[in-house]
Amino acid sequence: LSRNISDKELVPASQMLKGYNITTLYQPFYMKETIELMQRIQPEIKNIAFISDNRYISLCAQKEVEQAMADYYPSLKLDILTTTRLSTEQLLDTISRYNKETGILYYSWFSKQVQENNYLNDNIQRIVYGFAHNPEVIISRYPTLARRLFILYSK
Repeated sequence: LSRNISDKELVPASQMLKGYNITTLYQPFYMKETIELMQRIQPEIKNIAFISDNRYISLCAQKEVEQAMADYYPSLKLDILTTTRLSTEQLLDTISRYNKETGILYYSWFSKQVQENNYLNDNIQRIVYGFAHNPEVIISRYPTLARRLFILYSK
C-alpha cells in the first residue's frame, strides 16, 4: 500500500480482535471475477484502468486489483488513476481518450471540496460514464451487506 505502510505492518482483523466479543463481516472485492467479466463483455481489452482515491479502503482495493492482474492477467496492462495523481478534469480527459482496448474499473473518486464545510465528494461517479466510449464496470460500496456490481454502458 502507499502511504508508506508495508505488508508487515498490516495486522489481520482476526488477530487484532482476539479476546473481544466482536462479529465482523468480510466483503470481498471479487477482482479476478470482475476482470473476467470485463473480458467477456469487452473481449478486445488489453488494458484495465482502475479509478480510485487515496483512502485506506481504496488502497486495499487497488492492492487487490494489482494482485489479481499479476496472478491471473499478466498480459493486461494496468493504469492506476487516483486522486493523488490526477485532477478530476485530467481523469475525465484521460477516460475520453480510451478506446475499446481499455476496460474501465471504477472504485471511487472522493475528493475534498473546499467550501464552508469540508466533506468528501464522489459526484464524479455520475458523469464518468458520459466520457467513456466503452462499458464501465463499477464496484459499488452502497450501504448493503454485500457488494454489488453494476455495469453502465455509455452512449
